[in-house]
Amino acid sequence: MSAQNQSELDAELKTWVHRLCQKNFSGAGELLREAAEGKAKQLAKVRKELEQLTEETVSSFRLAGDTHSNNGAFDEALIAYEQALACVLREITPHLWAVIMVQVGRACHELGIRAKGGAALHYRLSAAVEAYRRALEVQTRWHLPQDWARTQAYLGTTLREQGVRIGGEAGHRLLEGSVEAYRRALEVQTRWHLPQDWAWTQSHLGTTLREQGVRIGGEAGHRLLEGSVEAYRRALEVQTRWRLPQDWAWTQSHLGIALREQGIQTEGEAGRQLLEKAIAACQGALEVQTPEALPWHWEQTQYHLIQIWCALEDWSKAATGFVRLLQIYPDNAEAYYGASMLYHEKLFAFEEAFVLSRQWFDSHPKDGEARSQLAEQCFTTGRFAEAIEHFAELLANPDLDPQIKIPLQAFEIAALLGLNQKMVVSEKFERLSMAIAHQPGNFVLEWAFAGSKYFIARNECLMPYREWLLAFFIALEAPSRDAILNCLGVDIR
Repeated sequence: MSAQNQSELDAELKTWVHRLCQKNFSGAGELLREAAEGKAKQLAKVRKELEQLTEETVSSFRLAGDTHSNNGAFDEALIAYEQALACVLREITPHLWAVIMVQVGRACHELGIRAKGGAALHYRLSAAVEAYRRALEVQTRWHLPQDWARTQAYLGTTLREQGVRIGGEAGHRLLEGSVEAYRRALEVQTRWHLPQDWAWTQSHLGTTLREQGVRIGGEAGHRLLEGSVEAYRRALEVQTRWRLPQDWAWTQSHLGIALREQGIQTEGEAGRQLLEKAIAACQGALEVQTPEALPWHWEQTQYHLIQIWCALEDWSKAATGFVRLLQIYPDNAEAYYGASMLYHEKLFAFEEAFVLSRQWFDSHPKDGEARSQLAEQCFTTGRFAEAIEHFAELLANPDLDPQIKIPLQAFEIAALLGLNQKMVVSEKFERLSMAIAHQPGNFVLEWAFAGSKYFIARNECLMPYREWLLAFFIALEAPSRDAILNCLGVDIR
């Protein structure tokens, strides 16, 4: 209270007391009423100022949250939305409270799908579901139908993300809940009344139906995949390339995934035709999702295309797809290993694999696994001396994983034979056998030897040892430790 207001109040109290002492109750009452009316006006002014300040504070917090969300800083966005929510009472402004609760849910959803640990993922996605359900207590279908439908769609998306990650029966129930939420949303979001919302929900319904179809399999799974394709096609009736190009491309890409899954589950020529349609859908999406305009979407659709080419066993196009990824993202390890594996194990393009690995290792010198691949590729390009140098340095590491150590020991033996250094092979073979013997009984090598066996079968320098080497590498593919040792037989002597 200001000094002036305090002085005025003191004066009023003195006058009021004086009149009471004179038993002038009417005058005292009138004076008190006038004072109360003055205070009421002040209170109304303060309340209006408080309301205005609260509105500005909430708006600022929400704007901060939106800015952080647009920048991908969803942890900061969540803090801002929760601060906004703390300034709002559900009883006084229920609509605003529900809107902010949905924003909290969306931030939790984004944090959940990006969480690396299972506990953090479950916590965030569960928090998102809880936020949406609380918002729906206010956003009823009859009172706020469009808000209700939109939040139902958001709920469906989070339930799907939970279901995909949890798996099992619990995951199946969550996916069913996702479908139900989308279908509820579509009761309000009709094509004619809310066409863009309708199309968005149709496309996301298609994604959940696809996840269900892949999990269930069989005839029931096939029907679900058909439903997924139909949902995507319905969405594309509204999401045209010219009107909504980014939405069109997103749905085209996901239509390609659904067609791919249909093609994988369908035998013969019919399955191949579905895979060809999947390629067409993804390639169409890439006309909009360019690496310059939409890099993240381009990358994802490029991966989808590679998976389809692999399903068709078109290894050359799949390898080219990985190389294209590396051209845009030169540090993409998944693209490097994918291209290297296809060149070496499927296409037997050993020189291309070697050049790729050399380039990768030059820019990633601490990548031990890449050096192991480079060492093998030195062997399969006939660079035996260089390969042996790599093997010696790699095998000097006492902590080398047996899944890498044992294949490298085998390649070292083969490279030594390529240089006709048969005399030192017996000792190397003994060390290899001992390394295998120290593994658990269910030990199985995960390394792929198809490329190296192909090279051994055709290399002239290895011709004197070809039969023994092929049997040697076939033995390493046996399904257990004892089976490997039994198949190894004796060394080259």
